[in-house]
Amino acid sequence: MASIQQAVHGRQASTNTILHALYGYFYLGLSKTWLATIYSKHINTISNWIQRLEAANDYQRRSTERSGQLAEEQHPVAFVDEAKAAFEQKFTHFISVSTVWRALRQHGLTYKVLERRVMNIKTNDIVRSTQELHTIKWCEMNIQFLDEVSFDNRGMLRSRGYCLKEKTCVSW
Repeated sequence: MASIQQAVHGRQASTNTILHALYGYFYLGLSKTWLATIYSKHINTISNWIQRLEAANDYQRRSTERSGQLAEEQHPVAFVDEAKAAFEQKFTHFISVSTVWRALRQHGLTYKVLERRVMNIKTNDIVRSTQELHTIKWCEMNIQFLDEVSFDNRGMLRSRGYCLKEKTCVSW
């Protein structure tokens, strides 16, 4: 009996269980506390089931289906800052990085390591790197420091981006 109770506690109720609990509340007149005891659920959970039925006339959970899916032919490798800037430019409305991240995840994109192909550097990467260097106020101390440092292209190229799940990320 203890193993059955352990299996029930902490799990989501099936739609059949929710339907039985609602039947007990509306037709048998059982209290919320008694239903919570019977089905090993919190009283707020039972109340939420009742409110959902009264408000939307539906007892099932919200579906978790994705609203959209991008095709691989669209080359959906994206960087969050670029997607944010493109949205703000097109719609002239501020959007947070977390909202952009959520939208990318909702459309089936994940954050992965990009696969670089032979000399696959975009002009935008070079321009972005150059603009970052132009923001530095140069003085003798900076030049002396730069003389002692060697540069390679690892700082200029981005190593991660968003692409479709279960696909190899190639930067385009």
